[in-house]
Amino acid sequence: MDKGQFLVSVLSLFLVYPLVVVHEVGHAFVCAAYGLDYSISLSWFGRSSAVCLGDGFNEMVFGFAGGFLVILILSVLLVFPFVRNNMGIKISLISLFAMALVNSLVEGMFFGFYNQNIVYVQYGLLMVLLVSFLGQWSRIIFQQKW
Repeated sequence: MDKGQFLVSVLSLFLVYPLVVVHEVGHAFVCAAYGLDYSISLSWFGRSSAVCLGDGFNEMVFGFAGGFLVILILSVLLVFPFVRNNMGIKISLISLFAMALVNSLVEGMFFGFYNQNIVYVQYGLLMVLLVSFLGQWSRIIFQQKW
């Protein structure tokens, strides 16, 4: 295993912070599409959120939109040869992709549950991120040893 690539991979996980902004902007797009104003609150360690100021928007679409925009951005990044050919960065982006996909599905399909149990959902999403990340690295390490 290339320790340098592993370090790059760990550091790339910090992309989660700017991706929080992308996620909330995805929600704001839905508000704007419904002709509603919105408010975005960002926090480094607390809960970031986007809120539609008004009624009449589809909660399922709103819920899906945040994670979907993150998935879209990560997909675009994975197209670039530098990213695609850099194992460390690619593993991190795929892990973030998996977390964003689960986030989008849970927030879209279980909007009320998501918002009422955000702490538990966040722990679950962290587990998805870590299992994906460590699973990919474990597979690489196992393949190299055999």
